[in-house]
Amino acid sequence: MNNAIERGRQYFKDEKEIGRVSGEIFREAIDLLATRPNLVKGVPFFRYRIFRFTDASDQPDIDVEIKSGLDLKKAKKVYIRIQGLETLVVQKEGWGDEKVFIARKWSLDSPEVNENDVRGYLNAISQIKTKLNSRQM
Repeated sequence: MNNAIERGRQYFKDEKEIGRVSGEIFREAIDLLATRPNLVKGVPFFRYRIFRFTDASDQPDIDVEIKSGLDLKKAKKVYIRIQGLETLVVQKEGWGDEKVFIARKWSLDSPEVNENDVRGYLNAISQIKTKLNSRQM
């Protein structure tokens, strides 16, 4: 019985950590969309921002695309597509200090994410920001 209780505790710790890292991903992605030149696409009633980046530091080149709604202050979702991986969707729910961030894969097969998945996407965004900052210097 103790083992099941500890597994339950670990599950809630993991979920809390996934939510925390998902929040970081959401904020970093919104920051990239806000500070970097990006495309605006869509039809008049449904417009969104896109940030595209190609990492050509090693072969093969990898394309990254980050999308969100046109008004970044009201954004509820961020889509992150890294070539070769499934698209990650991070959704913000709640108001004020009660915000919760939920990450899932854009996939019908297995939409669940684990801590390694979200950390990998966060590391990718950090790597992009570092490369962009080094290009400006």
